[in-house]
Amino acid sequence: MNKTENDCGILQLDEYCIEHILEYLEMEDHLNFAGTCNHFRLVFKLWAQRFYSNFILIGWISPSELKLLSLVNENVKLLRVDVDDLILSLNENYSKKRSYYFGKFRELFGGMQQLRRLSVWQFEYNNWHYAKTIIKDAASHQLQELEISADREQLSSLEKLRIALLDTTVNISTVYLDLIKTCTRLRLLSIFDLTTRESFAIQVSRLLEEFEDRRPLELFIYGQRESTITRTLENIDSSHLIYSSMNAEELIQLM
Repeated sequence: MNKTENDCGILQLDEYCIEHILEYLEMEDHLNFAGTCNHFRLVFKLWAQRFYSNFILIGWISPSELKLLSLVNENVKLLRVDVDDLILSLNENYSKKRSYYFGKFRELFGGMQQLRRLSVWQFEYNNWHYAKTIIKDAASHQLQELEISADREQLSSLEKLRIALLDTTVNISTVYLDLIKTCTRLRLLSIFDLTTRESFAIQVSRLLEEFEDRRPLELFIYGQRESTITRTLENIDSSHLIYSSMNAEELIQLM
């Protein structure tokens, strides 16, 4: 049978039609399409800039999900990892040694140049240090939002805690006070937060009156310098709190 002018195969479709079709296909279909030829891979990657800007991994992480992530990681702006155990989730379907695919995942994570939001929720804490490695790697990204799950038992063992908050529209001093209560071994707290005032140190000193075993705590605040610095120091018990503060100009001079 001869083909007519009305015959139309996928090669005759324009990119708009192909992208519309992709929206109705499953992940495995996306992988198969991207692996067909260089032209289709390019079409897929252009379409994925929008469709896969948010990438969510839940439960067991399959080989197909990792393969797909390798194709779209440059476009990911939000990554959410919601697992019982990150390292087991990565290795459940593989025969390689435990750290192999975790290393591959870290490489993909490192290539997420547009990543702005990271959420890591791991409910099993036996291998929590793997999740913490990902959080440390996040320092190389210009994140606007970082969300992690943390059991209070995990926080209680922290001895040093450094916090940098770049959002100048919200004051979370009550959160810092709660952290001091939770981190029973905390000996140093460093806060870079322009909304935190020196009067916060007085609150910390008073809080430590209830926790004799946690004294003294070293507190460094890089934030706003108030005119009440003398009064602040007078109201701090040095046996409870070793306190220092610095404003932005002073910090820059040290750099």
